[in-house]
Amino acid sequence: MLERFVQLEDTVKSTVALIEKDLPHLSALDWQVAKDLCRVLKPLENATKTISGDQYITGSMVIPLTNGVYSVYMNLKNKNNIQESAMKVVISIIKGLDDRLGNLERSKTFAVSTYLDPRFKAYAFKDEICAETAKKIVTAAVAHHVSLKAKPTGDQVEKVPNTEDSRVDEDDELSIWSSLEKSTATVKPKGTATSRALMEVQRYMEEDLLPRNDNPLDWWREHKYSYPYLSIVAQEKLSIVATSVPCERIFSKAGLVISDRRNRLSGNKVDKILFLNMNT
Repeated sequence: MLERFVQLEDTVKSTVALIEKDLPHLSALDWQVAKDLCRVLKPLENATKTISGDQYITGSMVIPLTNGVYSVYMNLKNKNNIQESAMKVVISIIKGLDDRLGNLERSKTFAVSTYLDPRFKAYAFKDEICAETAKKIVTAAVAHHVSLKAKPTGDQVEKVPNTEDSRVDEDDELSIWSSLEKSTATVKPKGTATSRALMEVQRYMEEDLLPRNDNPLDWWREHKYSYPYLSIVAQEKLSIVATSVPCERIFSKAGLVISDRRNRLSGNKVDKILFLNMNT
């Protein structure tokens, strides 16, 4: 609203001059303060719009956006080209960021999601200790999936050879593959689950960063065979939602679907209508 008011500065001034009523008069300083406030609040508006989306990943952008907003306001604080009233707002915003979001990088949920985003990885963190912690969490999760893959399950029962298998065994000495099969029968992959996880995470870190405007989900879809276990962790952790805005949008649309004239819709029917509405 304030931005629109500033855009209509000339119109407002001319309209106030034509009205005979005694209206508050805005000085040149007041107009400059309003312009500075629009400039000061613009980064917060951009960050809010970005973090409230529902057509792309938002959880992994929380830490980079917060650090970026903090950096912008620290730069504004060191400049003298804004009015004193607007500068007080800048200082108040910085204090609010410190008090509310100062420990955001220590959040395991957002830290892991950011680390698994090929656009940011560990480079979006200001605190190297938090980045290293996120790496350890991801490595442990990958090692867990590696160990699950290597562990035999109860469904894997020993196969009983049939008559044809016995006949093949009799001709093993004539098989051209027998020597190779004997030498590879006892070969097991070297290294523990943790070492294999470390290797996969390290290869991921050595990949080039994805451009910021590209879709990280497409990148993981293309590289899931290169990182078979890390891609599973990314599928679990990367797509977390940063805010409750998408959920609130669904609630609002549900309120439009279930009206006084459609109050006997079943829950199953409402789910289907909302699903079609959100995915068309």
